[in-house]
Amino acid sequence: MTMSGTSWSTALVSGVCALVLDRNPNATPLQVKNILGYTAVDLGNTGKDNYYGWGLVDAKKAVDNAFNNPTPPGKAADPYCEQQSCLGTVLLGAFVFLGLLSKK
Repeated sequence: MTMSGTSWSTALVSGVCALVLDRNPNATPLQVKNILGYTAVDLGNTGKDNYYGWGLVDAKKAVDNAFNNPTPPGKAADPYCEQQSCLGTVLLGAFVFLGLLSKK
């Protein structure tokens, strides 16, 4: 079985977000996003790009940086969000937070 694409990636990244928030429940969505971008293994162009995003998520590094607010390399702004709605990102963040709240 081979899995790839954004549907598979979303599940993995959501799990890492949950791990970061479990380690630091006071982290803001922006902090979690920055932690994921900073600790990702960069693939393709430096920083975020349209093909690889920030790169390959590194769960251990992300959890180890749960109390930091690093700045990811390259252009920190999300070019997709500058041009279009970020509703999907907001909804994903809301689902992760609601899921964690329901467990407490």
